[in-house]
Amino acid sequence: MRINSISFRKLVTGPGYSNKAVEASAEIADGDDPELCLIDLRQWVEKQLGERTILADPAEIRRELDWIYERRDAANRELATAEARLQTIRDKIAKADPSDDDLPF
Repeated sequence: MRINSISFRKLVTGPGYSNKAVEASAEIADGDDPELCLIDLRQWVEKQLGERTILADPAEIRRELDWIYERRDAANRELATAEARLQTIRDKIAKADPSDDDLPF
C-alpha cells in the first residue's frame, strides 16, 4: 500500500471547556517515510497549539520503531513454533493407547 497524504488533528480543551483545534494535511513526496512525515506534522500542529513537543529525532524514532517491529516478528515466530510443538503433543496424546502400561501415572 502506498500512502500519498497524511493528516493530523489535535483538539485541546482549555479552561471553562473552551476548545481549540488545529489540523494539518500534507502530501508525501516519493521516497519519504510516511511515519516520519506524520511525526513532523504532529510536531507542527502541537507547536501551533503552543504545546511543547517532547519527541526525539525522527531517525531515533525510526530506529525504535524498527526494533519494536523486529521484536513483534520474533514473538510471532516463537508463537508459531510453540503452537506447532503443542499440536505435536496433542497428536501424540490422541494416538496414545490408554491401556499402555508405559504411562507414568
